Parts: sequence; structure tokens; C-alpha cells
Amino acid sequence: MILTHWNNLLNTDCEVIRIKNEYIYPIFKNGSSTLRNNAEKVYKNNELKNLNEITIYLRNAKDRFTSGINTYAEQNNKKIETIIKQISENKLCNRHFAPQFIWLFHLYKYFQGTVKLKPLKALENLIPKKINQSKNKTKIADINNYLLVDNKLIEKYNNKSTTLKIIIEDLIYVLS
Repeated sequence: MILTHWNNLLNTDCEVIRIKNEYIYPIFKNGSSTLRNNAEKVYKNNELKNLNEITIYLRNAKDRFTSGINTYAEQNNKKIETIIKQISENKLCNRHFAPQFIWLFHLYKYFQGTVKLKPLKALENLIPKKINQSKNKTKIADINNYLLVDNKLIEKYNNKSTTLKIIIEDLIYVLS
């Protein structure tokens, strides 16, 4: 998989929201709807360079990938098998199932400061509402190493603060 495959995703607006004193980068299928519904302020693109630290909530890679493909199938009235085939052939990419690493790459276009990575479960400490992580959908196997890069991201950086540059330089090879 090469990054040009993701250009249509990387060329969208990049948003960070503020809830209380925390600046959060909402990733689809990682509580982003809940975060947006509770946002006190939204920052876009070049406004992000003025922020000091951004929190990113990471979700289990397989659960997120499965949920994202199921959401895409429901929204587009497509069969899971068709979507899997299109993804396998690099003919389909969508923000609902794009690796979380791709989302970090997108953020890096506008923000080079420190990021704090936390497990999605920790979001319940900020917003005392159950985050919907439905697991009763069709289970989907990994394709094109979608899970590999996110599993490495979570394994190495969850519950840590660092810069996006360090993460990207460390894990970019996984996508090649």
C-alpha cells in the first residue's frame, strides 16, 4: 500500500476539537461523533499549529476496521464481500476504515507538536457516556496490512506522549 492511495483522504480538512482543557483529534470510528457532539470549539487546518498538545484516542485495530467496513457497507448499500475485494485491489479507501496511522499522517500536515495517545476506553473519563463500540457486526479478516500498522502504533505508543514525526518515521515502512 502506498500513501498516494490515500490522497483523497489526506486532502480533506483537518479538525481538532476542544473539550474542557483537552484538544482532541477525532478519528472516525473512535468516538468521533460523541466528541463532535461535546465539542466546545473546533480548530481547522492552520489553526492547529498554535496548539501545544493534542490527544488522540486509539481503538483496537481489528474492532475499528470491522466497524468501519460495516458502516461503509450500510451507508453505501454494498455487500461486505464487494468492499473487501475493492480494498484488496486498492480500488477503495474510506475514512471509516483507513488505518489510524493514516489519520496521524493527515494531522501531521498541520501539527508538529506533541501528541498524547490514549486507548479509546479512556474517553469515558472525559465524557461520562458509553462510547458505542458495537461488536455484533460481521467480523472481517485483515487485508493489505491495514491492521499491522495500527497494531504496531498501539503497541509502541498507546499511553505515551511523543511527536507525530517520531511515530511517522518509525512506522512509515509498514505501509510500503
